Amino acid sequence: MRESLLPLFILDVVLFPGMVLPLRIFEPRYQLMIRRCIETDKRFGVVLRRQSDEGGTKDQPHRMGTIAELSGWEVLPNGHVMLVCVGVTRFRILELSDSEPYLTARVETLDEQSILPVKEPDLLTQVRTQLVQYIAILQQLSPTPIAPPETDLEAEALGYYLLAVLQIDNERKQALLELHDSWVRLQQGAQSLTTELSELQAFITRVRDQGDYFYRGKRLSRN
Repeated sequence: MRESLLPLFILDVVLFPGMVLPLRIFEPRYQLMIRRCIETDKRFGVVLRRQSDEGGTKDQPHRMGTIAELSGWEVLPNGHVMLVCVGVTRFRILELSDSEPYLTARVETLDEQSILPVKEPDLLTQVRTQLVQYIAILQQLSPTPIAPPETDLEAEALGYYLLAVLQIDNERKQALLELHDSWVRLQQGAQSLTTELSELQAFITRVRDQGDYFYRGKRLSRN
């Protein structure tokens, strides 16, 4: 583990290592933050915004997030900044600071603790097979393209890819991000994938029996 100072971007999204995240930066405080990142090491922390009760403090982060590294950016005529960043590694917040217009934190990066898949040798094959089916259905329901996983991803990377694709709520994704064992993370993600795939298949069958329908603005027809 290694400690460092990190500017924080608090979002309603969970970023996983290895995943690509496009962003449009329009708030002046974050524009300042990104300009400073570009001039230095091009890294910042992405953390999920905590759900707060009515009247609670805004922009309070969860205590664990992912370091993002800028891979491309463009400044638009209106001052907005288009970014593409990639998740690098997880971190834990040790201490928060509001000395800047945006939050910064002293953080420690987290090493992965992985158990070899000796007890469940077929789990990786199962996940890869179900992911192909799951993504195929998602592509029918949404026009947003989803890149398939690389065929040689190991347990840790496959687990992160799976969690990024799964259509589960952010609090559940955050809980899985915080797991320290990558094999346990993959196991729990696989359980969610099996459930989600079954529900999606049932949904597709049910609505197609009724004829043409629309889902998220895209027209689907009975085969």
